[in-house]
Amino acid sequence: MKKSIFYIVVLFFGVLFMTACEYDFVERNQIVVPEPDPNNPVSFATQIAPMFTNGNYCTACHDTGGQSPNLETASSYNSLSNGGYINTATPAESTLITLISPNTSGHAWKKFTSSQSALVLLWITEGALNN
Repeated sequence: MKKSIFYIVVLFFGVLFMTACEYDFVERNQIVVPEPDPNNPVSFATQIAPMFTNGNYCTACHDTGGQSPNLETASSYNSLSNGGYINTATPAESTLITLISPNTSGHAWKKFTSSQSALVLLWITEGALNN
């Protein structure tokens, strides 16, 4: 009889502790995109393209004859825009963003930082211009 009372008490407190806590989960590495500035748009040539090529970050695999899209400086804009990697209607759903963002499961071997991903997302939000 004492054992059954003990088990009931343990079960009661176990259920109590399991249901008493509420957690608000915070997504790590969340991308925060600044408001577009029409007087100072993001430049593909000087801000976005170099992210793909600096230190062979992406071009180690995404080059001529390698994995698609070709992210070498001369080809990257056309490869991204013609390959369906950019969605200006819903920028956050662009394939480019879903692959490079630090909080996605796609493309697990190399990811951009939150600030790099935010810059790419801002560029897409501004219309993904070839500037």
